[in-house]
Amino acid sequence: MLEIYAGKNAFKTIQQRGFKQELFTNFLGASGGPKWFTLLGLDKYLFGDFFKGRSTELNVIGSSAGAFRAACFAQNDPVAAITRLADKYARTRYDNKPSAVDIS
Repeated sequence: MLEIYAGKNAFKTIQQRGFKQELFTNFLGASGGPKWFTLLGLDKYLFGDFFKGRSTELNVIGSSAGAFRAACFAQNDPVAAITRLADKYARTRYDNKPSAVDIS
């Protein structure tokens, strides 16, 4: 189940026009390291189906992992890109004391 929290005006707009992708002009990508994995399924839906075929600008904003997610959404196949990111991110390993070069 997906819960949607909206202000009074936004809620009224959604009631009147439906939950349509053209109502959204901005997408804020959560950051905070691996916590974004919990959003992977939602990301695949939003950028694989919900925003597919969009003809108007969508501002995608994010830092850290949110910026990585935003870069995936800008690809020709965002679902494949976010899937590759999740796979690579999950498999990243460092020594006990990695250097800045190792991490870069």
